[in-house]
Amino acid sequence: MVPTVFRVRRPAARLGLCLGALTLAACSSAAGAGSDPTSASPPVTSASSAHPAPRPVTPTPAAHRVVLGLGDSVTTGLNCGCTDFVTAYAARLPASQGGPAQADNQGVNGQTAAQLAAALDAGGLRADLARATTVIVTIGANDLTPLVSRWSAGRCDTACGTAAATAVGRAVGHVLDAIGDEGAPGGMVLVTGYWNVFEDGDVGRQRHGDAFGDWSDRVTRALNTTIAGQAAAHQDTYVDLYTPFEGSGDKDPTGLLGADGDHPNAAGEALITRVLLAATP
Repeated sequence: MVPTVFRVRRPAARLGLCLGALTLAACSSAAGAGSDPTSASPPVTSASSAHPAPRPVTPTPAAHRVVLGLGDSVTTGLNCGCTDFVTAYAARLPASQGGPAQADNQGVNGQTAAQLAAALDAGGLRADLARATTVIVTIGANDLTPLVSRWSAGRCDTACGTAAATAVGRAVGHVLDAIGDEGAPGGMVLVTGYWNVFEDGDVGRQRHGDAFGDWSDRVTRALNTTIAGQAAAHQDTYVDLYTPFEGSGDKDPTGLLGADGDHPNAAGEALITRVLLAATP
């Protein structure tokens, strides 16, 4: 029997963050730093043990369970033409875990962590959060999109990308703060990482070359590390998507991606669903 745990509501006035300039400021401050090809962090597979363990989850009758999806086009299932992982997760949640549940996918194509934080601050998702028993968050990749043109111009090496990813992590932390403030007491928050924040597989190699693949992998690992840290600090559950798609960096994810090389295909969506179910207490 899992004890009922109530979240402590934070004061309505939250920390003000200069989110709009967050990524580019970090990138500019790190530009020009040398790239160390041996410095890539290993893929994150769990939240750091230095942080508090994820909070216990209060069981909720299946008839009242709602799974809320927040995030970017990965959340919406863009370009797949299949069931997105938020909807599939809710439908496949077993009775032992309180399922099946109702899905409420509020993902927005192109959304950044800074934009999601602003939307949460404005209260536009307050009602959705209040009734959600599970929140799935996938956000942060679009904040880093401006780095691609900088890399192509030779103005953003590994240090630049890593610094920018760390800065985006602060925006993700702001999102998790807001979810903690407005979410239902005793609810569960699953925060995913990414297999790649840019194009990957055959498409990534054809459009940008092998050097881009190495750089984007390092940027992705840096973002995943900071997302995992934020999840742990908020006592939320980090869900590693890097390893299922990429292994230890030695797997080719092409077969799990759509024609754009950026979003999961049906096989990729199904894989994410299985990983989320496995991560659910």
